[in-house]
Amino acid sequence: MLMQLASANITTLTLSGVAFLNLAHVQSFVCALPKLSDLSIRRIVYNNTITRHANLLPLTSRSLDAEYRLASPPALSFLCFEPELASVATFEVAAWLGNGPSTNTLKSLLVPYSSISPQAILKHFGPTVSHLALPLRTLDRSAAYGHDQPLSGYTNLGNLTIFMDSYNDHQGSWYLLPVFLERYLLSQHLRVLAIEVHLDYPTRSTAILDWTALDHLNDVLDDEKFELLEKVEFKILLKKVCWDLATEMAMLLHSVEGRLYIPAAAGKLFTRYERIGY
Repeated sequence: MLMQLASANITTLTLSGVAFLNLAHVQSFVCALPKLSDLSIRRIVYNNTITRHANLLPLTSRSLDAEYRLASPPALSFLCFEPELASVATFEVAAWLGNGPSTNTLKSLLVPYSSISPQAILKHFGPTVSHLALPLRTLDRSAAYGHDQPLSGYTNLGNLTIFMDSYNDHQGSWYLLPVFLERYLLSQHLRVLAIEVHLDYPTRSTAILDWTALDHLNDVLDDEKFELLEKVEFKILLKKVCWDLATEMAMLLHSVEGRLYIPAAAGKLFTRYERIGY
C-alpha cells in the first residue's frame, strides 16, 4: 500500500475520522507521500481510543513502514488540523509536523471553527505562516491567555480569519475579540481581516453580536499596527432555515457598518451573510 502511495505523486491528503496504531504508524503513512503539500487532519486517534466514528487505517509491510518512518516528513504549504483533545494523537502529530520541514515552508494554517483548543496546534508553527484561520470561543484563563504565547511567533501574517459564535452562545469570546487583535496579534503586515460569525439558529438580532465589542474593535483597527489593512470582511454564516431572513440580516449588517465606521469610511469594510448547512 505504501509503495503504491509513494508512486502516485499525491499532493493533497485528507485524514478524517481514522485511527492509527501509534505515531510511527502516522509517520510511515505521511512520509510515504514525499510530494504532499496540502494536508487536512480531522479527529484522528490511536487504536486504544477508537470510537464508532474512526476506522483503523491499515498498512501492509512492516519493513516498508520502518523505511518510511526514517524518511523526512513532507514540506507542507497548507495544513488544516482539527484537534481531537481526547487523544494524544493530536499533540504528537502536531509536534512531529512542527519539528519537520513544514516549519520553514508552511504558508496557510487552518484550525476549523469546531475546534475547542486551537493553541494545541498554533504553538508548533509561526513565522512562515501568512494566512491563519482560528476560532475564538472561551475566555477562561487557560484558553484566552493561552493564545498569547502561541501567536508570538506569527509575525508575518497577511491574512487572518477569526471564527466566532453568536453573542448569546458565547459572550466571553466577544470580549476577547478586540483584546486578541490589540495585544496578542504581533504581525505588522496584516492586509485582510475576516470575521465569521456562526449562527446555529435564528434569534433576536440584538443578541447575535456584542455591539460594545464592535465599538472597541473599531478603535483597535485605527491603530498604526493595522495601517496596511486593505480589507475587513464581516460575515454572518446562518444555518439554513425555512423562512427568509434577508431583510433582518440586511438591517443587522447595516448596523455593523455603523459601528465599524473607521474601516467603512476608508472603503475597506465588506459585510454579508450566507445561509449554509452544517
